[in-house]
Amino acid sequence: MSTLAVENLHKMFGQLTVLNGISFLVRKDEFVSILGASGCGKSTLLRVIAGLESCNKGKIIKDGQDVTNVHAAERNIGMVFQNYSLFPNMTVKQNISYALKYSKYKKKDDSDLVNKVIEKCELKNELKKYPYQLSGGQQQRTAIARSLVMSPDILLLDEPFSALDASLRHNLRKLIKQFQREFHISIIYVTHDQEEAFTLSDSIVIINQGVVEQIGSPNEIYCSPCNDYVNDFTHKQLKEKYFDLGKIVQIAKA
Repeated sequence: MSTLAVENLHKMFGQLTVLNGISFLVRKDEFVSILGASGCGKSTLLRVIAGLESCNKGKIIKDGQDVTNVHAAERNIGMVFQNYSLFPNMTVKQNISYALKYSKYKKKDDSDLVNKVIEKCELKNELKKYPYQLSGGQQQRTAIARSLVMSPDILLLDEPFSALDASLRHNLRKLIKQFQREFHISIIYVTHDQEEAFTLSDSIVIINQGVVEQIGSPNEIYCSPCNDYVNDFTHKQLKEKYFDLGKIVQIAKA
């Protein structure tokens, strides 16, 4: 059974069609990247999956249950926003622990999980600081930690590293992959960065103007782009920079 199935999803804002028949699967413990140019509908798709936006047509099936009209708080889906969305009047520790107060998924070992996530995110020395006192990387790690303490079945990340420099992006990518393995969660990762998608993903969904162009493994999309758009947007640019997929993988593991 897939962890998540998006079926024929449509979303309109007035007369503007943003998502036009989007369908794809996310399997258990799978890392799926939604890759496309800015403005193609990636972030809207993530917000619909999270329950922060409604859809005009289609279904979202999570673990066999239709959650299309289920409130966001009832889906057990975590989300990390591009702008972090931390509470400015709360410390790092308060930001991380806040959501647990209202979670229906509260567990006896929550405090142990919070401490573990804080340690993994290297935030032990920042717990009493407020967001304005943190670097961009520390703010992003706090946002990730806040989502992880909820023990989500699926974690959604909306271009989480776009505002960070290359070194920080590389380190946080490795952190996300580490969390995926350790916490056994499925991840849907929105990006317009081809290198990020190809180095992180088990599967890539390429979207163009609200339509799915191709779905496949990094190797499938790199070696067999299905049309000129996919070739120009992914294969051509990556090949010019790295020459082959193996070089991308080597860089990702460095």
